[in-house]
Amino acid sequence: MERRTATRFEASRDQVLALITDRIQKYEDAMWAGVATLESHGGDISHEAWRVFADTLRIDEKYPGISGIGVVHYVRDAALPEYLAQRKNERPDFSLKKQSASDWHVPISFIEPELENKAACPFLWRHWFQISVWMRIRLC
Repeated sequence: MERRTATRFEASRDQVLALITDRIQKYEDAMWAGVATLESHGGDISHEAWRVFADTLRIDEKYPGISGIGVVHYVRDAALPEYLAQRKNERPDFSLKKQSASDWHVPISFIEPELENKAACPFLWRHWFQISVWMRIRLC
């Protein structure tokens, strides 16, 4: 009886792990599609072109659990005025609510669907970026 219970538990565990792995792989595929889209536009993209990409990706239908897909830029202090002008040209209400004290910034430039994620767009991802770089260094 105990062995049968353990076998059923292990089968259920393996099934759940397979489902989670499959879902994460789909999310990764969506991110790689975003990378490919950015690269196909020479490494940068307009807000409108990103919107077309995200609409074509059909996040709400194909990727349950993803609330949005966006573009995060790495911007040096010296390039910040030009970056802000470019973003404001695309979206006049664009601003950064929190600016970093350092000489580089990692703002969320675009995120789609925009309406559901609008509050996130003006923020910086500097803290996340630092953790991500630290984790990559630790893992290598």
